[in-house]
Amino acid sequence: MPAKWPAFLAVSKPERKTVDLPDLGAGDVPVRLVQWLVEPGAPLAVGERMAEVVVGGVLFHVESQISGMILEHLVERDALLSAGQPLCVVEPDEDAEE
Repeated sequence: MPAKWPAFLAVSKPERKTVDLPDLGAGDVPVRLVQWLVEPGAPLAVGERMAEVVVGGVLFHVESQISGMILEHLVERDALLSAGQPLCVVEPDEDAEE
């Protein structure tokens, strides 16, 4: 039977989170992802511009609500989006606050 690791050696990673599209007040107007500004594997800071979206011909920058590292984009360029839709998966920094 294998030996158990001491509790102090156990390393817990922060739970993965999604960054969601904020409500841009678009109503029924389509929101389209123009481009990603941060690629998977890159670090991400709170408030950092991570994507560009267009709403009714107006360009908006989507800012991150959490800091960490982007693991995966969940939507592709030119996708139509809705408020609250998950955009990407992030592994939060260990010291990130809830």
